[in-house]
Amino acid sequence: MAKILYVDGSTKDVEPLNGTDFSLKELRDIVGGYVEIVRLRHNPNHHKSILIVNEESWVLDNPGYNKWASDLYGDVIVGTVFYCNERQVR
Repeated sequence: MAKILYVDGSTKDVEPLNGTDFSLKELRDIVGGYVEIVRLRHNPNHHKSILIVNEESWVLDNPGYNKWASDLYGDVIVGTVFYCNERQVR
C-alpha cells in the first residue's frame, strides 16, 4: 500500500488511478512539484521501498519537517512525501 506522509504526522493510503502504478502527474500532484526519488538506506523492513519528495523542498518557503519520512530515511526530509514500493512508479 502506498502512503502520503504529511508534515503534521498524518498519513493517507492511496491507490494509483490506473490500478497498478502511479504516473508522473500523480506523483507531482502529491508532492507539489518536481519529483525526486529517495531510496531508503539499508533497511530490510523496507526492501525496495522508496520515498518520492519534491526536489525543490529545501528552497520552498517553509515546507515543514517531515518526521516520519526523516525517520525512515535516516536524515532530514521536508515537505509532503509519497512512500511506496518502487514497482508502483513508472
